[in-house]
This record gives sequence, C-alpha cells and structure tokens, in this order.
Amino acid sequence: MKFIMGNTQIQNPIKFFVTLNSFTIKMLKNDFLNLYKNGEAENRYSYINIDEDLELVELELLDIDEYGNPITETVYFKQCLEKRLRIEFEKAKESLYSTVVQLKIQKKDIAEFIDYNLKSLIKLQSKEEALIKKYPILNFPINGLINYLKELLEIDNASIIETEEDIVLEIFGFLKWTNQYGQKIMSDSNYNRLINGIREMIETEKAPIIDKLPKINIPGDLLRYCFYVLHMRLYSIKPQREYFITFLKDSFTNFSNMEKSVLTRKFSVLPHIKDASYIPEIVKNTINKKLKKIK
Repeated sequence: MKFIMGNTQIQNPIKFFVTLNSFTIKMLKNDFLNLYKNGEAENRYSYINIDEDLELVELELLDIDEYGNPITETVYFKQCLEKRLRIEFEKAKESLYSTVVQLKIQKKDIAEFIDYNLKSLIKLQSKEEALIKKYPILNFPINGLINYLKELLEIDNASIIETEEDIVLEIFGFLKWTNQYGQKIMSDSNYNRLINGIREMIETEKAPIIDKLPKINIPGDLLRYCFYVLHMRLYSIKPQREYFITFLKDSFTNFSNMEKSVLTRKFSVLPHIKDASYIPEIVKNTINKKLKKIK
C-alpha cells in the first residue's frame, strides 16, 4: 500500500493497521495456534489443550512446583496480539517520523500525507467497529497513532532536523525511493543495512564491516558526494576522516574497482548530474554553492 504525493510513491508507514480486518486477525490467530499445533513453540510442555473458540492454549509444563505437581500455564491469543500491536505501533511511529522528515526535506507539504493517514485510521475505527469491540486492545495503537500524527503536524520546520540521525536521513533518505527514471534506487533491506552501517560508523568513528551492497541505481560520484556532504555537515571538511573512504570502498560494489587513493582524491569533487529532481535539497545546495564559487 503506497501513498502518492506528486510523482513520489511513499510506502504507507501504518499499512499494518489500516489493513486490519477479521481476516488478518484470523491469520494472526492461526499463526499463534500453529505454534503449538505444529510443535514450533519452545518445547517446555508435555500436554496441550487448544481451545480455538476461546482463543487460548493450556500447557502442562515439564517443570514441577515445590510439591512435585506439574505446572500449568494458559496462553491467550489476546496477550500475543497485544505484544505484536505494541511492536508494530513503535515501528509505525518511527517510520512516520522518518517519512515526515523526508517530506520536509523535499519541501513538500506534510499536511496532505498526515491527513490521508488520519482519515485512514478514523475510517478503520468506523469500518471495523465490531472487530475493535471484540479486541479492545486494537484501540490502543490506533488512537496512539492518531494522536502522534497530530503531534507531527505541529512539528516546527526549525526543530525537525537537529541530530546526527536526522542529518543522515536528510542526506541519504532519498535512496529509499526512486531515481529520475522511476527505478527503485535500492531495496528496503539494503537501505536499512546502509543506514545502520552509517549510524555505527558515526558512533564508533570506524568503518563498520557490513556485507557488500549491490550496485545501486544512482551514479557512483553522486553516492560518493553524499558521504562528502555528511562529512562536511558533521565534522567540516578537514581533517578528512579516513574511515569514510574505507566504508565507501568496502561497502559498495560501485567502488570495488576504485583505489582508495583515487576515492580520497575525488571525495569532494562535484558529481556529474543531468537531472537533480530526485536529489535531496541539502546535497543540491552544497553543489550549487560550489558551482557559484567556481564561477
């Protein structure tokens, strides 16, 4: 499920919740019951009674109490559902914040995005009233996300980009989307590996070891220049931190055949860009400032 804003497709951060219905709940319940039906749960019990109507599993554990009696335990689906909802709620909040940051960076009005998601959640509450009545815990994340979206709407432009984390997302967040040809720049899993690697590099001031990322769908000199912009924003230009070059060389297939000395020499060289429509403002602004100095 994607939200379309202009020419940009945005993966819906609250997809898990707005697609909730009796069928998806049934699937979650089946997953829960199958853990015990198929013996996939941790093997700590000797007897199982599964009551699908009451949505519970009764276990007789292999452990015994101080009197030598078997210890019994009842596991309810609603407990497992609550745990899953809390996990998805936190993931949705993190994704919403990240998306709002990117929309602000791209100078797009976040009100449209937030309004779309607010209406989706309110519509869900109305459409699935019977389901929510059966599982009241659903109201916790739904109302929580509604309140969080309202908070995001009030975020001030000046306060949205402050931390190292926000600077990283400001520069590299566009890699999650598409290039000027509509091609996805890199897969979500590779994007997450990259961002986690950059976080680790900043925290440890060393080049982290990650599995080499496949070639991504932007020019190599633009990718290299993005790291230069990050270096400049966090540490200024000099002294150059060698681990930036090491990370580029060791982590990207794009630079497999390039010597570190060449990467170092070209680190701050302007990229050759024909279409800058998909490039973040922070990178475009840095390029434009350099071009003005050259002229």
